Amino acid sequence: MITITNLNDIKKIVFDKDFNNHVILINFSANWCTSCIILQPELEKLENVYANRLLIVNVDIDKGIDIAKAFNIEAVPTSLFYFKNKLFKELTIVGGSIGMYYQNVNILLSQYNV
Repeated sequence: MITITNLNDIKKIVFDKDFNNHVILINFSANWCTSCIILQPELEKLENVYANRLLIVNVDIDKGIDIAKAFNIEAVPTSLFYFKNKLFKELTIVGGSIGMYYQNVNILLSQYNV
């Protein structure tokens, strides 16, 4: 899991060919958000389960205001799923349970046989 505060860094990761076979989950959160705090250790477990196939990028909306604006984030936690440089908008999670995160990662990995 990496933390990003710069919009250009997000673009580099999403379009980096080294991560082309990884699901990239961009998690928007804030340190004042109770749901975000509860979700954080669960996302770490998720990333461990899908090691070498999932990269989680954390964006604190208070430190990465330009990133949150660029992605039109209106609530936290919000998570976006990318695979092979493509945003899967239909898989966006606002709030939600950790089970939804596992489900979305499985959908992308099975759809692309990764």
